[in-house]
Amino acid sequence: MRFELETFPAGTVFSTGVQLRNPSPVEVSFFVDVLAEFTARGHLGGRIGAGHGRVRVDLVCDRDLGDLVDWRELVAAHRDEAFTALEGLA
Repeated sequence: MRFELETFPAGTVFSTGVQLRNPSPVEVSFFVDVLAEFTARGHLGGRIGAGHGRVRVDLVCDRDLGDLVDWRELVAAHRDEAFTALEGLA
């Protein structure tokens, strides 16, 4: 068997940026939660069980996000509509 694996030395720094254009308060709240989850538990690539892909994430935001809305409450209130929309994607 032949295995191939691409690695980067420990301490390699990757940088990227994301810009949301005209997001609704619900979209901002959801996006912030997704980034928080990735910051806490994110991995890049495979072989997680072997310890590969661990990342440290430093987030910098140049805007005041204000009070974030509870996007989960909105989705829960429209649960059936959300499932119907997701079923259409399959």
